[in-house]
Amino acid sequence: MEAPNDPLNQLLRVMQSLKDGHQQLTEDVLSIKGRLEVLAHQQCHHQTTNNASDANKQESLKAIPAASLISPPSPTGLEGFTNAPSNSKMASPQRTTATSQSSRIILTTYPGQAGIDPIPMNWGHHDQLQRGPVIVSRSQSSIKRRNGPFPQWADVKKIVSLDPLGHLSPWLFDSMIRNENIHIRPTIAITKAHMKLPELEQSVRFGRLKPDGKICLNDTGELAVTKFAVEPVWFLPGVAERFGIDEGSLRRSLFENTGGSYPELITRADMKLFLPPIGGLTVYCFGDPSKMSDPNVKLALRIHDECNGSDVFGSDICTCRPYLIFGVEEAVKEAQRGGSGVVVYFRKEGRALGEVTKYLVYNASE
Repeated sequence: MEAPNDPLNQLLRVMQSLKDGHQQLTEDVLSIKGRLEVLAHQQCHHQTTNNASDANKQESLKAIPAASLISPPSPTGLEGFTNAPSNSKMASPQRTTATSQSSRIILTTYPGQAGIDPIPMNWGHHDQLQRGPVIVSRSQSSIKRRNGPFPQWADVKKIVSLDPLGHLSPWLFDSMIRNENIHIRPTIAITKAHMKLPELEQSVRFGRLKPDGKICLNDTGELAVTKFAVEPVWFLPGVAERFGIDEGSLRRSLFENTGGSYPELITRADMKLFLPPIGGLTVYCFGDPSKMSDPNVKLALRIHDECNGSDVFGSDICTCRPYLIFGVEEAVKEAQRGGSGVVVYFRKEGRALGEVTKYLVYNASE
């Protein structure tokens, strides 16, 4: 028989006491939250009643002749000031129109909290509807339901930093949007466009590009292109595995390095998705987009990190824009040969270091 004063038993009693205390605290917080919701509802109802009363007053004022609503000039010249004499006739200040948005700000949520019912997310499931949509909206109808055709789409370890269904979600989950008023927005968009760059006209003139009327459209070097805009969607367990760390360490690092802006990284371990506040990417595809995934054709690929100084303003401190133009030329030529040409443009300045760090490096290298 173990002694009652055994250190292990003492530790177990302390842990049980902490558990009981935490459970009681959780119940108290939920109780307080329920009371606040009732008070907020009553306040909202009271405000709505006041607004209706004000509206009735306005309707009554419409029946009064306009001339009688015009105040005579104040002899003191203090019209509109709060310290004007009481006998001066002043217009009442205009009341701000109330909105349908709740006055309460929800800072964070917790698993098991009243009303919390996230849409299931089975990342990597081969069935699109079983996998579920990405829901991150904090709208009133969605905040409590959030969660965050190729073989790799159904592999939980293959794709962890974007949603392969991002361009299809509003259509795949249309019934959920209409019937449950859930806010589901796409994280990928696709369009067709024409591209015109001064260097490409020079490429045609020097014979590096040849107009074919399909991809290189004319002698000015105008190109037909399919564009894919992609926003990042992180499946946190998969991202943590790629970094070789545990998910808890990743969540804490993201929370601390975003200034605590996303508390649910800490409070909602059941939410496995995170849309990081970083730039996305744009894919520029030349030729038939279906050939990008065809292993039987050649692929010319340029992965390019954003360089605002060179790509946009032509700064000569680096050679980013010339490399980008070269990548576009090679992608076009491969597409014209029957292959696939792709340029992936990452919106992360200087490999995500940012322009400040980049310029400091430039200065240090001089």
